[in-house]
Amino acid sequence: MRLGMKWLCSIAEGVLSDDDFQLLLADNPAHHAPQWHQFGVLGHTNAVIVEARRLSEHSGIDIVDLAVLHDAGKIQQFPRAFKLFRLGEDPARAFIGHEAKSAVLAEALGVDDLSCLVIKHHDLAYLPAKAQTIVNLLKSSHRSIRKWFLLCAADGVGKGWTENQKAQRPEIPKKFLEVACFAGIPSDDPVLELASRAVTEWDPVIPPSFWG
Repeated sequence: MRLGMKWLCSIAEGVLSDDDFQLLLADNPAHHAPQWHQFGVLGHTNAVIVEARRLSEHSGIDIVDLAVLHDAGKIQQFPRAFKLFRLGEDPARAFIGHEAKSAVLAEALGVDDLSCLVIKHHDLAYLPAKAQTIVNLLKSSHRSIRKWFLLCAADGVGKGWTENQKAQRPEIPKKFLEVACFAGIPSDDPVLELASRAVTEWDPVIPPSFWG
């Protein structure tokens, strides 16, 4: 399976009203979660896909489809996010639980169970979840945990450089190391080192226009 932005936009066009789809294509970060994302929903996903390709090439672990799907659940939630924005409220509240929705879509597309868990729990890199909890949720699979490192790194880079991200990004490698240590992955593991370096040093790509 090889997915991409055209596929994701076609899914969005199928589930959103014409007005909501046009708003999604406008990719306004104010309609997304602007404290944490420099770009709109589509621009963020595009940036994550670009970083996922780069990480996949360097690591030999393909996470590109996972990057396409990681926030796909936000498409269903976008209309409510825009309504909150119009009311002067935080649109980010509408996207709570998008990780699980994204994992459900991935499962429906035939993505393997462990990769679905990586999608479902990619937010835990940024939350105060214990390393033991993360390892258990990922079934103690070293391959899944390495995929989790890479997807979380791509996601972190793809969020851009908001003030919150400038503060959060250096903390993510610390979570990676805690998880690796609990899982028995050595601290000099090449995938761990790659993901940690990416999330602290790489810059996101500027998204293209999604109009037309």
